[in-house]
Amino acid sequence: MSEAELWELFFQASSAVGMGSTVFLTVVSAYVAAAYFVGARLGRYQVAFVSMLFVLFAAFAASMTFFAFKRLFHFVALLEARHGFVRYLPEGTPLILLVLHAILVVAALYFMYQIRRNPGLGATSS
Repeated sequence: MSEAELWELFFQASSAVGMGSTVFLTVVSAYVAAAYFVGARLGRYQVAFVSMLFVLFAAFAASMTFFAFKRLFHFVALLEARHGFVRYLPEGTPLILLVLHAILVVAALYFMYQIRRNPGLGATSS
């Protein structure tokens, strides 16, 4: 595989990491906005359904980002070995990002719990 092909795969993997992160942040933002604006008015089963969908899609986006990062690091290793590329990110970066995603999911779920427990916190407090 030529250096140009490796760079192309590297940039494609970098783009996939960015896309996965964007999808994850979109899902989390949508859930937090829904919790803030209508969380207090939703029934128990509606909240359970929305929360289940949120966890499912957030897990998908987080795993997509994790595996794209792993693929990116594979191409970085090939560039290091063959063409003297210097990597600046530590090897554990994908795992750290996965843990941060998990923390954000838990925080968003806790936000929904707080809105449901104290409806005066949300947008429907009037």
